[in-house]
Amino acid sequence: MKKSILILCGIAALAVTGLTSCTINKPQEVTRKITVNGSGTVNVDQAVLSFTVRTRDIDSAVANKTNSELSAVVVDAAKAAGVEAKDIASVSKSETEKGTKVWIKDESGEWVGKEDYTVVSNKINITINDVTRTKSVKDVIVQKAGNSAVLSNVSYITGDTASSLRQARTNAVQTAQDAANLLAGASGCKVNKVLEINEEKTKFAKINAKSLVSETLAGAVSPVSDGVSSVTADVTITYQLMD
Repeated sequence: MKKSILILCGIAALAVTGLTSCTINKPQEVTRKITVNGSGTVNVDQAVLSFTVRTRDIDSAVANKTNSELSAVVVDAAKAAGVEAKDIASVSKSETEKGTKVWIKDESGEWVGKEDYTVVSNKINITINDVTRTKSVKDVIVQKAGNSAVLSNVSYITGDTASSLRQARTNAVQTAQDAANLLAGASGCKVNKVLEINEEKTKFAKINAKSLVSETLAGAVSPVSDGVSSVTADVTITYQLMD
């Protein structure tokens, strides 16, 4: 009887040892995964046209009065082009005494040279919220303002960098997700969960139009091309696959 019990215990021990051995030596299940790249770009939503109105006269009051009148012409032209008043601003105004001779008519109508005169400069920034209208707005101002002002600069900017970056990142992730779904589906699998996400350095691209410091607005179209600033986000995402 004791021998039978010992034999049974030995068999049981061997069975347990065998099961344990099988469990330990069982190959580890490999996680199937796919790694894809995604990129998202958000274009600029604003362009800024900078006009400079410059007047001069021996009488400071006259120089200022004339400058205000010509500045009003530029502002009215911008409004006629569809720009809202809140997007038109005088950002700097200066008054400088000069000593170069300027010829003016005296009370008798004779031209006389005067050494001292005052130069008044007023810089007006006009913000365009739809960059595709940059040229058309500029052309309307050119036609209506004539030579009242000089186009001094054109710049393209991102109105809300933080918001644009969030949107670019969202677009990048969506692009990666779409790629993963397409590749997994074509191979008979499905995308499960995200295992890893890496973001590349964010890219900010700004295209500044050629500076047109001395260009007069007389005539029709001045050579300003529409441009686009953008913010780009690039991501690399690894997904787990399942049947």
